Amino acid sequence: ANSFFCTLVPFSKLNVGKEEISKRCFGNIDWMDLYCCMTHMQEGHERLKCQLYYFYTVDKVEPSGTIRYIRRAMHPGNFPAWETSKAELSPVVFDDGKRIEDSEGFMHADFANKDLMIHEIIPSMTQEEVLFSIRPDIFPILLIAERLQDNEVILIMGAKIYSSYTGYLETFEWQPLIR
Repeated sequence: ANSFFCTLVPFSKLNVGKEEISKRCFGNIDWMDLYCCMTHMQEGHERLKCQLYYFYTVDKVEPSGTIRYIRRAMHPGNFPAWETSKAELSPVVFDDGKRIEDSEGFMHADFANKDLMIHEIIPSMTQEEVLFSIRPDIFPILLIAERLQDNEVILIMGAKIYSSYTGYLETFEWQPLIR
């Protein structure tokens, strides 16, 4: 709720030296860009609808379960030698007829960059923004996860889907989740 009402001070605005900010680089969880953006207004409005529906839903039924945020790192000495490896990869199923969140797989991969969701909330609806919008319990990771190193990954487990949608990018439209 604090991020929705823009009452959190971004880490970059705290009284901390610039060297410390660039080294740690936590995300900005302020929603102001969604309220003010004129170039991607539709995407911003649809993201806000997702968040408002989340508030509506958790007000009616108290959430249950546990959300886990786990950061893992591989020791540099354990990196596989991909160029020379003869090991086969496990079978992978790709289904282009379903959305990622509709698949029956146990795990979904979000191939982001070193900054999850570019470390700020913007009025865009790419894969990562859609994932965060329909599962708002993921947003706190922006406050607690520093910039990822090349050997790191973040696992998020237990974040429930609260909204549905159609479209992508500028055609994205929020829809209530039918359970």
